[in-house]
Amino acid sequence: MAAIIAVIVAVFGCTAITTDNSEAASTIYVDANATDDQTTNTYSTLAGAIAAATDGDVITLKSDITNCPKIELDNGKEFTIDLNSFDITFAQNAYFHVVNASLTITGNGTVKEGSPYYGPFLINTPTDAVKGQEYISLTIGENVTVEGWAPIFIDFNDESLVKNAYGVTIDIYGTLNSVNDYTGAAGHGIYLNGTCLLYTSDAADD
Repeated sequence: MAAIIAVIVAVFGCTAITTDNSEAASTIYVDANATDDQTTNTYSTLAGAIAAATDGDVITLKSDITNCPKIELDNGKEFTIDLNSFDITFAQNAYFHVVNASLTITGNGTVKEGSPYYGPFLINTPTDAVKGQEYISLTIGENVTVEGWAPIFIDFNDESLVKNAYGVTIDIYGTLNSVNDYTGAAGHGIYLNGTCLLYTSDAADD
């Protein structure tokens, strides 16, 4: 049975992000062996496909993605990546840097670090994040494996005056595989840097 893990926090979390998609969703393809071709919605890099995506779009892999550079997700976009039986392997010290986005990973495949150190998903919220607002929703589908020193790494934003990561929701239906980093240090399935607190509407601010 697939493991279902939910991380719902107020210092580190809140509820899922919902948006009103005013345009019909489309499918965008990533093929590392091809050249960019907007007439077929095909891009040679994952970063290029994500930049082209709009809310509700599905990005479908048509090849493995290797040595992938860091990808910033900070503009509130909501989209899905369908691994489609392919893998995403990040370059050293590269990952999905999720700051403000709603991302769903589906299909059958693996998202991993090529040289484990942090994790393939590093989660910080905006420097001006406030309690009660929703910034990040990450869903890992049941046939997806996420592999790294800490497959899910949740941290506060170093540039924020208040060290928090408000408004994060993570739903995991797939597999988290923690491996030693390249120095040999043992990792964690989910790494939460800080204190996990759950706030309710009646909870005091402190």
